[in-house]
Amino acid sequence: MASLPDPVVVRVEIEQFQLQTIQTAISEMGKKLVELEKLLRNHIDQRTPAPEFKADLSAAPLEVNLGKSVLIGTPICKEKLYCWNEYATAVKKLNCPVLIVDTSKEEDPKFVKQVQSEAFQYYMAQYNDKPMNRIVTARNMIFNQAISGGYDYVLFIDSDVIVPPDTVTKLLNRNRDCVAGFYPITNEYGFPIPHAKHKTEAGYYVPFEESKLNGAIWAVSLVGLGCTLISRKIFSKYKFRCERGDYNSLLRSEDMCFCEDLRKDHILVWFDSGMVCRHIIKEGHWDYETA
Repeated sequence: MASLPDPVVVRVEIEQFQLQTIQTAISEMGKKLVELEKLLRNHIDQRTPAPEFKADLSAAPLEVNLGKSVLIGTPICKEKLYCWNEYATAVKKLNCPVLIVDTSKEEDPKFVKQVQSEAFQYYMAQYNDKPMNRIVTARNMIFNQAISGGYDYVLFIDSDVIVPPDTVTKLLNRNRDCVAGFYPITNEYGFPIPHAKHKTEAGYYVPFEESKLNGAIWAVSLVGLGCTLISRKIFSKYKFRCERGDYNSLLRSEDMCFCEDLRKDHILVWFDSGMVCRHIIKEGHWDYETA
């Protein structure tokens, strides 16, 4: 007579089978989700026409804007000091006054000395628990300083964006009131994409097409402000803001609100696909509930 199997062994085999079944189900579910995503993207593509980016292949005559006064403005915080030396080295080559606005909670005397050793101006922004509010304050402080100082342009350069030495000349020669350079960001999947978008008729933003990175400047709906030249015509009239929703969560960031405010007044926002910068990304995306 055959002996009965060990109940412990049987239980283990059953559990292993159940685990394999669950793993298989999860794998199949993942495949279905990928298929569903493709179907949804195809459905959206069929319903929404591809955005028409307006290109301008011409630049203003060389040297046309040289001699204009430019204030470089950079909001910064202690979490963004990981590439300070590279930032400072690149910015000094632009030969323009630099204003650093610190949005950290407390002033760091060591960092203040670093800033002053580079002959940069330093201001401390009023602290706010919300990071986006601090950035709004810092950018408006830079605008105000440009107004009182009689500058023709403000060039925002983020502290993690490393610009080439001809940045000021190239952007000025585009002869636009608001023109942004090309510095890559990462999407939700971690892939680099241009920090420029177009708003469709359906009301949502789509990424700039990589096929159009041909050195031209393009009229777009939204640019990041990591390397953006803005004329006095704009900074003397407009202020930065952000929009919040329930529980004070962030709905629209300062760059989105700024670009939307300009477009409401029929002011074009330009993206210079030939003005390429390096973006040293360390942290992840914004948490819109805490920003």
